[in-house]
Amino acid sequence: MEQVSNKKVELHYDEAKVSKRIISSILDLIFLLLLSLILYSSYFLILHNSSYYKNELNTINNVLLESKLYVKDGDKILRIDEYLDSNKDYTYEYKINEIDNRLNYFYIDLNIYSKNSNIGKETLEKYKHDNPEIFIYDEESKEYEINTNASYSSIYSFYVKVLDESSGYFLNNETYRLTSSNLTNLEIVGIVSSYIISYLILYLIVPIFIFPRGNLTLAKLIFKYGSLGVNGMCLSKRRYLVKFLISFFIENLLSLVTFFIPLIVSFGMMVLSKTHQNFNEYITNTYSLSYENKKFYKDYNEFIYEIYKN
Repeated sequence: MEQVSNKKVELHYDEAKVSKRIISSILDLIFLLLLSLILYSSYFLILHNSSYYKNELNTINNVLLESKLYVKDGDKILRIDEYLDSNKDYTYEYKINEIDNRLNYFYIDLNIYSKNSNIGKETLEKYKHDNPEIFIYDEESKEYEINTNASYSSIYSFYVKVLDESSGYFLNNETYRLTSSNLTNLEIVGIVSSYIISYLILYLIVPIFIFPRGNLTLAKLIFKYGSLGVNGMCLSKRRYLVKFLISFFIENLLSLVTFFIPLIVSFGMMVLSKTHQNFNEYITNTYSLSYENKKFYKDYNEFIYEIYKN
């Protein structure tokens, strides 16, 4: 009878250095941001060329043009001061009169306040009252008149400032408010979805389906270390999924609303603990180990096979 030898075989991996893990984490973050930027750029191009977006943008532009504080210059929608400044032939006097007429229309004739039309006139008069170096109140006419001692440049600067502050009043227009909100929400959806999809690709799909031995991210592949269980074997898909979910929801998403406390705690555990496990590794009882000049084994049977094959 042939006797099978009982030899003791030990499997040993070196612990991945903390410095290496920190650098690889930064590199993975760079990959994440780059991929997010690529996905968002694609989303941006598709969105901005869609008929829905163009219709919504036209709705906003129509409100702006209706206010007379904006004008159409070719394909561009410019605020009146930007348009006037683009033409060097316009004098300060002309520009001041033009803006003054348009502000009177916006605050008084257009009636941007739905409940009380007098508020618009009062708002405009308050701007003038707060700038006595530019305007003087005439008791006879009961109107504010331009101070003849004020320079044209200072008067024009006043009107530009009023235009700056007038932008907020567009929110009184329900059409403008709702349409702007819709477009802003679409941009936010694009940013968030681009980040989440990129995160899933780089931290879930790549480690499980492309580099399953050690569940390697791109940076871990470069620095030659991965995740193993306490038995020295690769993680099952289910176990890595649990590790991923803890990392994604607790260390990442929760950090966004808790001043990054979970992420800081996890980093502290990795640097200060004896085992150098971060939070998700501690919970799932996994380790970051180096595989330079060695191989990660899928399971115990594969390890035994490899040992006795040689």
